Amino acid sequence: MTMIAALSLLALATNAAPVKPVSASAKLLADYRIALEHDDADALTALFLPDAELADGNMVANGKAEIRVLYVGAFAQGLSGSRLETRIDSERLLAPTVRFVRGVSRITPAAAGGQVAKPFCARFIATITLRNGLWRIATFSESALACGTAFP
Repeated sequence: MTMIAALSLLALATNAAPVKPVSASAKLLADYRIALEHDDADALTALFLPDAELADGNMVANGKAEIRVLYVGAFAQGLSGSRLETRIDSERLLAPTVRFVRGVSRITPAAAGGQVAKPFCARFIATITLRNGLWRIATFSESALACGTAFP
């Protein structure tokens, strides 16, 4: 059961105010966080369209095959075990099946050898598209941002 479904059931069971619907963008980001925190390159890749583009400031990956290679490499180089936080700052519906999303993220790597890991923060811009009944990432771009600015 998803967290959203559990919260909805809890609201109904306690006669509390209804849970505010989650936007397609927020749901997609939640799925992204879960896949990243479980080191699941396949689940992450599945969130992208076949012809998607992912740019992180240092490299660009085009299409699912390149995007998967990027995540597999990132997990091997220290992303494994990380924790992700995101915040959507703005979201616009460009067309009934296209959303433009801006936000910030903070990735906190897993602590190694008892040391506190330094988080990495970024500003992201994404375009998500509805295809075959599923919202998927068409473009995703991020650039480094001071964590105090992103998450004061």
